[in-house]
Amino acid sequence: MVLTTNKNEANRFAKLLNTTAKRDIAASYTGDTQNSDIFQRFQEGELRILVVCGKLLEGYDRKQISVCAIVRKVSRKSKVCIYLSIDRLFSR
Repeated sequence: MVLTTNKNEANRFAKLLNTTAKRDIAASYTGDTQNSDIFQRFQEGELRILVVCGKLLEGYDRKQISVCAIVRKVSRKSKVCIYLSIDRLFSR
């Protein structure tokens, strides 16, 4: 899982990952993503990487996620995002 700052960044990051891998391994999942099979494809393992912006920030726990990359600026006053991401990885 990759956490990004905004929707454009999420879309660009997913595209870059797919271009580098030369196949579809990633997709962006943002606040604008509606009626999409992206989340289902990720849950089923068809997509290996979910690039997230504005979704799944709290309460999402999936044992198959072994890496969470935070490629967004997080202020010192708002460390909740980092703590939640770390907790997802080590609370198993």
